[in-house]
Amino acid sequence: AGPGADFECDFDQVPIRDILPGDYVQSLHERTNRVVYSRVNALIDMGEQEVYELVTKSGRRIRTTSNHPFLARRPRADFDAAPAVASV
Repeated sequence: AGPGADFECDFDQVPIRDILPGDYVQSLHERTNRVVYSRVNALIDMGEQEVYELVTKSGRRIRTTSNHPFLARRPRADFDAAPAVASV
């Protein structure tokens, strides 16, 4: 499967520290604005960063750094932290 391949996978959630080159992860295909599975080519050490926990209305908890981009289906203006949110 090539870059941005569409194929059916049964992936579990994996801690980021366990991701290795050759693994497949979900990513945004920038031309089609679709979420696709892409192969990890290399890892980049970003050093130690402060981690924040976001809690959604449904109770899902997301641990992330302050500069991690997020994809949202609502307009950016609908969010309290608007500068940190992208939308399609």
